[in-house]
Amino acid sequence: MARDPEFVIIVRDQMPVLVVVLLALAAYVGTIDNLVATGLWALLVMGGVVALSVAFPTTWRYGLWLLGIYSLSFVGALFFLGRAWLHGNSGIAMGSLLEVASLYIAYHLVFHIKSVRDLSDRGYTPLGLWALGVWLILALSNVAALGFVRFEQETGFPGLYLAAEVTLVLLVVYVLGLPERAFFTSGEQEVARFDPWQPLSTMTTRTGSTGNSEGLGESSRRSSASREDGQFPQAGLSSSEEWVSCPRCEGAAPLRALRCPRCGRLEEVATCRACERIVAPCPSCRAPTTLGRGTCPSCNAAGSLTLFCASCGLDEPLRRWTGTATRG
Repeated sequence: MARDPEFVIIVRDQMPVLVVVLLALAAYVGTIDNLVATGLWALLVMGGVVALSVAFPTTWRYGLWLLGIYSLSFVGALFFLGRAWLHGNSGIAMGSLLEVASLYIAYHLVFHIKSVRDLSDRGYTPLGLWALGVWLILALSNVAALGFVRFEQETGFPGLYLAAEVTLVLLVVYVLGLPERAFFTSGEQEVARFDPWQPLSTMTTRTGSTGNSEGLGESSRRSSASREDGQFPQAGLSSSEEWVSCPRCEGAAPLRALRCPRCGRLEEVATCRACERIVAPCPSCRAPTTLGRGTCPSCNAAGSLTLFCASCGLDEPLRRWTGTATRG
């Protein structure tokens, strides 16, 4: 993969500062009520979005998730404060609905990035403070709404609103910047390992395929057939809907096949619909186990962040395998 020119890398490294400046100015200009200020606000916001996409060429798309969290929480707080078009119990109900939707997006974003971390080949990256940053964005969105309402009701400088908005911008830069540096190649043009537009549990390629497959154990499948040895036998892909039980949470995990990049053999894996963990055969005993840190529930072998090919012995990150089919 071609490395970006040095000046491009230098400019990209300075972009987060420009993002903070542009969006902080947009927050202030947004408090001025005239047509010129409105136009300037729009230009500053567009400039901030462009700078964001340059600073974080892969993870800037997650900024749309953060925008959803901010918008839903901000408007939900306006309903609670009686500043929207519904009042009383109806306003409280609408505000609660919007806040719950914001919580759902925040939770899914945290789990999504943690799944990216678990399947990365760059080693373990702690995400505790990063996850806290996501939840702070949700909380400060409500504080920004409170500050905005106070500014509308009282004359003076919108201190609370601007403080919340500037802090939100800084948190956005941090929340987008950490995954960009930790999980995606800096300075190289690399396709994202996961599609930020959809959940991990739905990311399968729905195209037909034939060939041999090293599948998940029949004893773990929710079907009429069962095996006493609990191993992962060869299993050809079929049109029937089959799934396995997640060894972590016992949730339903639809089967799909990935093709080995070296020998072309198909290996069956699954994605749990409940906890979104990747279920794959244990390299040691071939029993169902989840990729990532931990141990195999059957043989206590150390967990792995890679997928092992039983045919040629290739041991590579999941992102380097090619999706060919899905069951269910």
